[in-house]
Amino acid sequence: MIEIHLREHSTQNAGYGFDKYFDLDNYTSADEIIQELMEHTKEMINENNLDIKNFNLEEWLITDLEIDSDYLNCNDIGFDEHMSIDKLLKINEDLKEDNYFNEDMDLITKLYMGAFGGDIEEALEKVNEGDLSIIEFEEFSLKNKYQLLGEYFVEYSEDYGLDIPESIKSYIDYEKYGRDLGMDFIVSTFKNGKVYAIRNY
Repeated sequence: MIEIHLREHSTQNAGYGFDKYFDLDNYTSADEIIQELMEHTKEMINENNLDIKNFNLEEWLITDLEIDSDYLNCNDIGFDEHMSIDKLLKINEDLKEDNYFNEDMDLITKLYMGAFGGDIEEALEKVNEGDLSIIEFEEFSLKNKYQLLGEYFVEYSEDYGLDIPESIKSYIDYEKYGRDLGMDFIVSTFKNGKVYAIRNY
């Protein structure tokens, strides 16, 4: 899910960009990744007829990070060129896990971060606890978020302990009802057309 480009630091300082791409789905340890990076860098030094003695080959930096997700981006990960690869491997592994909601982990994590803030590691921990209230709405709806909330809670009122007679449902101002509910729910629309709400307390 997470892909990174790494570059050895001393060659970077000398003006060279010997980047190597890593798909974190294929790795379990930072040591393995760093070893491959250093071997790659040595190969590039030799191919460019450089003197390897001019480089210490000890440090590295992340030059790019990508995440294959409709919901999360590199800012959600907290991208920094010196961030821990072990941390990224852990996040990558957690995002691939099944969860209580039977939804994509990156989706639930993004919903949590939108409602409660915090970093991605905290969000993943809370999502794994399963103690969240999440609603999925119809896709590509032209209705505003308050209409969606109002109509949902009227349609499924019995599930929430409410008894709303069918005879009065047509008189309900769904948008106004949804505005009241909006105090307790954060509604998010994603680029793939999916619309979700999460209770924000």
